[in-house]
Amino acid sequence: MLNDYFSSVFIDDNGKLPGFVRRVSDSTCMDSFDVTPDRILFLINISKPGTSPGPDGIPISFIKQFKYELLRPLYTLYGHLVATGQIPAEWKLAMSLLFLKLE
Repeated sequence: MLNDYFSSVFIDDNGKLPGFVRRVSDSTCMDSFDVTPDRILFLINISKPGTSPGPDGIPISFIKQFKYELLRPLYTLYGHLVATGQIPAEWKLAMSLLFLKLE
């Protein structure tokens, strides 16, 4: 089921990482924290259910349900982002809505 969904949404994997254009100097790095599988699982586990999905449209309930299957791809992705110092532009955006309480 999971494979059918992802193969219908994403392109075939050729085994090569896409090229990333570095937007900061080579001396800038993100080495102040470590990405570990345990840390990823911890953050998934403390994520609040019912929150809005990110730009990928994947709800946290899906990520929580398949956290062990997603752990290796997430670890690879986050490790690559830390190693290259790249953060996708979509991850830097947020929409905040203010709801006023009725008295």
